[in-house]
Amino acid sequence: MATNETHDNADQMKLPVPAGYTSGDSVVVGRMAGVLLTDRDAAGNAIVKMRGAFDLSVEGTNAAGNTAIAIGDAIFWQSGDTPTLSADESGELLGHALEIVASGATTTIKVRVARTGDARAPGEVPLLSIGTAELAADAVTGAKIGDDEVDSEHIVAASVDNEHLADDAVDSDEIADGAVDRAHLAGGFSKITLADGTGVGADVTIAGIVAGDELVAVHAYSTKAAIATVADRTSEYVVGAGVLTKAGGTDESAPNQLIVHWNDLT
Repeated sequence: MATNETHDNADQMKLPVPAGYTSGDSVVVGRMAGVLLTDRDAAGNAIVKMRGAFDLSVEGTNAAGNTAIAIGDAIFWQSGDTPTLSADESGELLGHALEIVASGATTTIKVRVARTGDARAPGEVPLLSIGTAELAADAVTGAKIGDDEVDSEHIVAASVDNEHLADDAVDSDEIADGAVDRAHLAGGFSKITLADGTGVGADVTIAGIVAGDELVAVHAYSTKAAIATVADRTSEYVVGAGVLTKAGGTDESAPNQLIVHWNDLT
């Protein structure tokens, strides 16, 4: 027989508890759930029973709002809440309901204190308990996310922008038919600029255009005052920083004028 045993069942121990706690209060110390049998003493300790069932005040709420609690549902403890017990999984597991609580109601019911083995299943974590602060850089990759696990309902508005997308991360295969329409495009996406024509090899100044934007069309009009003909000169130009670069091509100097249609992709 072992000679170093200190307690038989170890289900009733003196443990440190929060200030102000008295006999009958529920508590979780580390991962040990129980109910105080004595008031907290001057040293900050109390006798805690970690087995059995107790009448405890429970609120029918969870992290999302009001919810009904059924017999067998998990009850969680949060020291800062009043009452401290509810169905909010962001707290610590205290035990399981032996009676029901109506949605939004606060009711004293019998709760069985959680025993060893009652903890969450392996890999199961409290709702909303993991935020960006708990994740290392690049900890979540595509390989760790199941197909169709992330949809629009699970993405915070405006949380995904160009800075959060890798190059070529989204292609046509990832975009559902009809998903991108006019309402989802930034204002001023497609632009038309009226510019004076230039001579052979002379650039055309276009305010706001930069390399990376898409040139759709350049139409040259034979005069500014009286339009006689329109010619497609798109192939003669390349988008640059604030200009359309023209290495050669047609002489479009005064009085000719250009209408430039371009897409602001940057």
